[in-house]
Amino acid sequence: MRGRVVIPRSHAATWSGRIGALSLPVLTLASLGYRFGPIPDVAILPVLALGFGLAIVSLCLAAYAFVSIWFTGGYGAGRAFSGVVFSLPALAWLGLAGYGASIAPQLSDISTDLVDPPAFTAAAIAPPTAGELAAQAKAYPDVGAHVFPIGPEQVYDAVETLVQNRGWQITADIPPDDGDASRIEAVATSLVFGFRDDVVIRIERTAGGTRVDMRSRSRIGTHDLGTNARRIKAFFGELDLLLEGGYTPDRSPARS
Repeated sequence: MRGRVVIPRSHAATWSGRIGALSLPVLTLASLGYRFGPIPDVAILPVLALGFGLAIVSLCLAAYAFVSIWFTGGYGAGRAFSGVVFSLPALAWLGLAGYGASIAPQLSDISTDLVDPPAFTAAAIAPPTAGELAAQAKAYPDVGAHVFPIGPEQVYDAVETLVQNRGWQITADIPPDDGDASRIEAVATSLVFGFRDDVVIRIERTAGGTRVDMRSRSRIGTHDLGTNARRIKAFFGELDLLLEGGYTPDRSPARS
């Protein structure tokens, strides 16, 4: 009587599937927990590191399992493949973040005014250091103030409209005055993980019209992956189109 041939099951494949299936819930809960409050600023990066670490381990185990099954035979290719599928979304985002870090300077606070950056009043945030300002001047020479040949009241209304349209949470709102600069401070929230960045927009009357400066600062980490510079450029692009298109503020009384 011949004995049965026992085909082994790859333990690496089994654990690849299990760990990969765990990485996505960890990252999802991290995003929801940070966006809605239970996870504080100081804890979000370690939690995200755990989720991404699980995805990396899952992919490594899957690779080992595929090689082992190919040369020695055995079950588990399906489990290893599921580990790859579960880990790919996290690793794709991690790859994009790595690419962003490689092409953008290590900065997290960008201002259009390098001499007198707009100050925050609603949040206790220090001004950029001299080294950060020098690095920004080299990396983003095209980030600067915009001047419009109209009064600050119209510019202020246009800025406020754009801030509201972008869904930013306004934390301070100082309308135009005869002598002092007006400003709008807000919090911008990222789409995927809910990272919160502080934004301040300063509007000043000049001899020829109105000057607008903007500052955007990330709360998490020391590298914004170029997010703040892109935010400022995009905002000014929309503001230019709005004002050049003959924007007229709606000053009609609100309907009850």
